Amino acid sequence: MQNEIIYKKLLEIEKLLKLSSDEIFDIEGAANFLKTTKNILYQYVFNRKIPFFKPNKRLYFSKLSLMEWLHESKIESVEELEKEMQPSYDSRYKWLRNK
Repeated sequence: MQNEIIYKKLLEIEKLLKLSSDEIFDIEGAANFLKTTKNILYQYVFNRKIPFFKPNKRLYFSKLSLMEWLHESKIESVEELEKEMQPSYDSRYKWLRNK
């Protein structure tokens, strides 16, 4: 019970720290941050491919949300894929090495 309370408090603190370090961009700021054009961003918004806010009919973007979005779009290198596969490959073919 005590651990749950501590865990919940830690999550709240983490959320507050993220919000305090967040930066809000308008369309131009987001385009500069992502090194793309405003037209591309408008297409992403129209197709709901990127996280955004739209209070009062103006577009805004959270820097943290954009960074998370970028990380979700990451394509792993061959080395990373091989490292991921290695443990499962080793365990499946372990019996062959023991013969």
